[in-house]
Parts: sequence; structure tokens; C-alpha cells
Amino acid sequence: MFTKHQSIEGILKEPGMKPYLEVFFQKWLLELFPEEFVRAPLGLAEQRGKTPWGEPLSVIGDQLLDGANLCGELLRKERRALLLWDENKGDWSPETERRADSGVRPGKEGVFLVTPSVRGRRDEGTETAGKTEEGLSDRELRPAAIVCPGGGYGQVCFEGEGTPVLSMLEEAGYRTFLLRYETNAPYPEPQMDLALGILYLRSHWKEYGIHPGQLIAVGASAGGHLCALEAAEHEKQKDLVLSRLSGEERRTLGEWGARPDGLCLSYPVISFEEETHEDSARILTGGRRELRAGLSVNRLAGPDYPPSFIWACRDDDCVPCSNGERMARALEEAGAIVELHIYPSGGHGCGLAYTKEAWPWSGRMLKFMERYVLGKES
Repeated sequence: MFTKHQSIEGILKEPGMKPYLEVFFQKWLLELFPEEFVRAPLGLAEQRGKTPWGEPLSVIGDQLLDGANLCGELLRKERRALLLWDENKGDWSPETERRADSGVRPGKEGVFLVTPSVRGRRDEGTETAGKTEEGLSDRELRPAAIVCPGGGYGQVCFEGEGTPVLSMLEEAGYRTFLLRYETNAPYPEPQMDLALGILYLRSHWKEYGIHPGQLIAVGASAGGHLCALEAAEHEKQKDLVLSRLSGEERRTLGEWGARPDGLCLSYPVISFEEETHEDSARILTGGRRELRAGLSVNRLAGPDYPPSFIWACRDDDCVPCSNGERMARALEEAGAIVELHIYPSGGHGCGLAYTKEAWPWSGRMLKFMERYVLGKES
């Protein structure tokens, strides 16, 4: 496990690390560390350096460690990155993504679902292997979460909204999965990726020790739009997924539903009509303005929409907080369960927001899910 006593140079020299880390931690963030600190302990760089926007480098340093440790677990086979659209559910790697003969549906070579740590499962002492479905008790099953980072539908930004959120949810007791969905692709490709992920997890609930009726989707920015839209169209998305599958996989997944049991939408893109994020709208619609109204999720709210925790920051100059407000209002009017928090500051893309006024969101979200998804009173 990497710590702050190691240097960036030392982390990057680990066998196989560099191509993996380039996926989970963007190169431009590494370049924020001054050259004189690249060979020094990461803790020293964090204490003495600042980002161009004035934050301590410790924020990015923590994200780097999260990403490097996740990559290390993948390299050691303690976690898997499952190729969702591979019938055999093989393992993703930077090499398989580049191969033309990977056997995965074209365009889906980079779509994967990172599974929980095998080591973490052992540490919990939860043993489900070999038991029948009747032999598994609710106490042995954990709630599950699928994390969908943002990136304007043009990339998936794991470092701020993926690996840190995954760690927080795992610490809270969730079996947590990290989705890399197809980017720079028109609707409904990313939504189908999430629907397939939900169907796959529910159909493999015993393998992962998860409660199939306690599965939440956690999305930020464009990832929030992804989760919100898939939840509104879960039956349609399931049908689209099944239309691309065949044989036993189609039969098995067809027995389950693709509706998340709860949603956490962090500073989400919601409307493609008013105060939207133009890049997200342009990419998902393929530039077809006539699709914008139908993909504005506030128009799709209904009474059976999953319980939704929504938060945003008033000073967000990338995705206006009116998106979250618009969605919360639509859900309230439809009679669905929703909780909205608008924090005075925090900007956009703040993730766990531990250095911002928005930092309480994660604790409040966990309490919301306990009450409305896990069936526990607050």
C-alpha cells in the first residue's frame, strides 16, 4: 500500500503502474507537483506546495494515493475491472483496451466495473461462498453502490469523484463498484452501461455478498445526469441492454430490474434546455438539439422515481445549482422522495469537499440512504 512516505517517482516506477494510473489520475494533475518534489516524499510536497487555484497540494496528493492504491490492487488481482460487455466478463487492462481482437463489442472496450477489494472482504469476516440463497441472511449481505464520476460525457474523472467516493462508501459499509462508462458517445450508450452494471450486480448478488434490493447509484456532474436519466428510463434501458445480449446471459439478467434503489446526485447536470452544461448536452445528443427536451431529466420525474439525495454549491460556475433545484422541485411535485442541499460555496467538481463548506454532504447522504433505502430509522 502506498503512503505519503513514498515519492511520485517511486510510485510511477512500480511495475505496470504508469499506464493504469493514467486512467485513474489525469496526467495534468501530476504536472501540478513542482519538479523538486517529484523525488521527495509525497507528504513533503503536500505540506509545501499549493495548486494554481490556492488549495494545498494535500488534496491532490490524497487523490493520487487513492488512485495509485486502487491501481495496485488491480495489478495484484485484489480487485477486478470487469469488462461489462464481454460475455465472459474478462479483466480490463490498458492493453486489452487497445487490442482490436479483444472480443468486446466495438466502442465498449473501455467500459468496465471495478469490483470491491478481495482483501476487504476477508477482513470483514463475511463468508458467503458455498452457501445456498436460503442460507444467506440479511446480516451477511451488504448494501451496494455504483459510483459514476463526471467528466462532461467526454471523459471519466476518477480522481476527484471516483476513488475518494469509493473509499468513503466502503468505509461506510457499502460494497462499492466503480463504473467507467463509454464517453464521447451519444445517448443511450452511457445509460446502457449503467443499466448493464446494475443488472449484472443484482444477478451476481450472492457472489459479491450484496443485498439486491439495496443498490444505490452515486453520480457527480455528468455522472449525475447519467444516473438520473437511467433511473427514469430503467425499463427502456434494460430492454436496450437485453437486445444486445444473447443466450444464458440474456436470460439471467432479464430476471432482474435496472432501477437503482436510491440515488445520490452531486452537483448534477439535469436540464439540457436551461442553464445546462453545454459540452454534456452536445456530446450526449450528438449535436441534435431536438433531443434536448427528452433528455432533460426534470421532465421525467414520477412518483416511482428512486429516493434521491441531491446537493450542489451556490457558487458553481460550471453546472449551475439550479439544475439540482429544478430536479428536486420536479420530484417533490411528482410525490417522490427527495432531499436537497445547496451549500454556499464549494464550486464544481469538489468531490468529498473536505476543504469546502459542502463537506457535510456525505454524512447527510448516508443518513438519507439508511432511512429510505436500508430501512433504518434516523
